[in-house]
Amino acid sequence: MEEVVQQEELSEEEVDSEEEEEGTDEAEKWIVPDGFKAIVDTPLAAQIDNSIVGEHLIFKWNGVGWCHGWAQKLYPNHRRGCNVEVVYEDGDRRDRILRVQDYGHGGAVVAGAWCLLQSV
Repeated sequence: MEEVVQQEELSEEEVDSEEEEEGTDEAEKWIVPDGFKAIVDTPLAAQIDNSIVGEHLIFKWNGVGWCHGWAQKLYPNHRRGCNVEVVYEDGDRRDRILRVQDYGHGGAVVAGAWCLLQSV
């Protein structure tokens, strides 16, 4: 069974305190979209296959922060070095490389991290 974590509700003081401690700006904060939980368990490399198509995920962009989207199609032969096309909420489509070693969640991950989501 997959372990999941839901976004915590923090008071305004706690949010301000965390931002000062971590030095992150507002856009870089860990955010799980409403209606979803983060899947904490890291997938196996073998699980990044056709079964990921249609799955919701968040991806951390440098300077932008976490963006919600879903895997639209898999590139088994790594088209331009990427293995998945991701469609984001705003309709933007981007080819991404989703690697097991980049899977992460929470506030202390670097740009390029990604995390699968589960509907609640």
